[in-house]
Amino acid sequence: MAEIAKAFGMRSLFAAHKDRDGLGPLVRSLDDALISGIRFDVLSGEPPAADNPLMRIAGRPNVIVSLHLAWASDEAQQSLADQLMGNIERFVRGEPANQAV
Repeated sequence: MAEIAKAFGMRSLFAAHKDRDGLGPLVRSLDDALISGIRFDVLSGEPPAADNPLMRIAGRPNVIVSLHLAWASDEAQQSLADQLMGNIERFVRGEPANQAV
């Protein structure tokens, strides 16, 4: 990522990252000011363990860490139920689903 940012002069890039790979390149990119910040919302373990390397940088003002819980709201659950019922009705009518996975 650092090489891409440098090649394109991306000094204001704010990266969104899934904590499934190593953090080293992202931390180096932050330290070298190649990117302006990182947002994490999918962690390898939730809540993150105290020894998770992410916790070393979580207090920085340009690092945002949030749990991956957007699906847990009442509104999101209702939306999922509505989409499911709509797709079942479409299936019964022989129509394609609105959302494909």
